[in-house]
Amino acid sequence: MRAKWKTPIKCPSCSSTAVRRREVVHKSGTSTYSGRSSSRGFSFGFAGKARPRVWFGGGSHSGKRQSLKAQEAEPLPFWPAIIVPITIFIFRGENDSFGFWSWFGFVVSGLWFLAAMADYFSYRDEWSCSKCGATFVPDSNKPENDREPDKLTEDIKMAQEDTNQENGKACSICGKWHPNSAFEYGKRENRSYCPQCNKEEKIAYSKGGAEAATEYREKMRSKWKNT
Repeated sequence: MRAKWKTPIKCPSCSSTAVRRREVVHKSGTSTYSGRSSSRGFSFGFAGKARPRVWFGGGSHSGKRQSLKAQEAEPLPFWPAIIVPITIFIFRGENDSFGFWSWFGFVVSGLWFLAAMADYFSYRDEWSCSKCGATFVPDSNKPENDREPDKLTEDIKMAQEDTNQENGKACSICGKWHPNSAFEYGKRENRSYCPQCNKEEKIAYSKGGAEAATEYREKMRSKWKNT
């Protein structure tokens, strides 16, 4: 039975939350295709007994397409471990005993089968990071209280912000939520701009005056009001 995690899974190498189960990476990046083709034509000859003729032709084709990520996530196949023993029995004579290479093939097939079985379980449990490419098995036994609070995903941060609206407000320029303490800077309290937007507005004002500052505010507001 697969483990369930109460907190977002993060890559242990780069701490990114852009991770997916290896099985999902493989299946989502693999697709099959099939189709049919047809052709026809007319031919005739000028010499001998060649006669005009009309011909028709056609065929079907099918295959599998895979992305590079899907190829990397694909589990080790079982078929080599089955094909080799069957081939040995087919080509062995009725009265022939198993020689060195036959036993060698059986051993290799057995080792391949064990490796494929182990990779199959890893295929179901491993996760892959889209950012750095690392594969890992999440620690499902780690208590939720042991998780570092600064490693929460943006979705959880937004949920926390929604539950704490009474302790803050949104910046009137960028629209992002900030605690009330973020609007208390300089010689004024309860400002409507966050410190970052206040800084960027001053830079725009210094370069182009009041018109540039107004243009900056309207540009930033249109970004979040139109989403």
